[in-house]
Amino acid sequence: RKEESDKNYFEGTGYARIPTQPNAPLPIFVQTIQTTVDRGLLFFAENQDHFISLDIEDGSLLVRYKLNSESPEEKGIRVIINDGKDHSIQIRIGKAQKLMRISVAREDIKINGEIFDFSTYYLGGIPISIRERFNISTPAFRGCMKNLKKTTGVVRLNDTVGVTKKCSEDWKLVRSASFSRGGQMSFTNLDFPLPSLFQASFGFQTFQPGGILLHHQTRTSSLQVTLEDGHIELSTTDSSSPIFKSPQTYMDGLLHYVSVISDTSG
Repeated sequence: RKEESDKNYFEGTGYARIPTQPNAPLPIFVQTIQTTVDRGLLFFAENQDHFISLDIEDGSLLVRYKLNSESPEEKGIRVIINDGKDHSIQIRIGKAQKLMRISVAREDIKINGEIFDFSTYYLGGIPISIRERFNISTPAFRGCMKNLKKTTGVVRLNDTVGVTKKCSEDWKLVRSASFSRGGQMSFTNLDFPLPSLFQASFGFQTFQPGGILLHHQTRTSSLQVTLEDGHIELSTTDSSSPIFKSPQTYMDGLLHYVSVISDTSG
């Protein structure tokens, strides 16, 4: 029996960062996806001003890349991969052959050129700093990924934001709500102390400069995410002032994602 990686749910709010072997002569990366989104970032690697971005655009696979000093280029495969079914995607890089081949459903994208080395790659999204650096607008991927493999074997996702280790049967559902002034939505059966390991993620869009985005109160602790003059602030019971304040503002009416994560590092 072949070893398979866990099935992971990408919430459309973050990414997974994965180390890989640099200078490998024949790097290979494999992922099986299930999704219903029209757009989403699947795979991203970069080095200096070069990058490879494998995306879903209009339900099909599209690769954007910059391998030299020229402007970024793109190629696509007109195979629908956002039908909620399993689709296996393979990326094979031949350094000596100066060739990258991306395959799905017996269709190929072939890219010729000097392929750069990289020691880290991303699945499902990228950090904001990289988005801004390469002007990447493709949203984070929402859906399931499994059978994750790289050159050295099976991939385990240990460095993630907005990724759940389990893909439930109702992953295709999108839950959204609109709030008027004073409105709120409550969740029941959550009256337990905040555990040392937890994660809460949500997206929001507003033109308002202030308001409560998330509030969790128990008998012994509280957690609150607010918008203050457009800045996102995070506060807890133990903090007399916000423990985090975003440098940017988010009252532009665009969709923004927030993940609150507590782990062993704090």
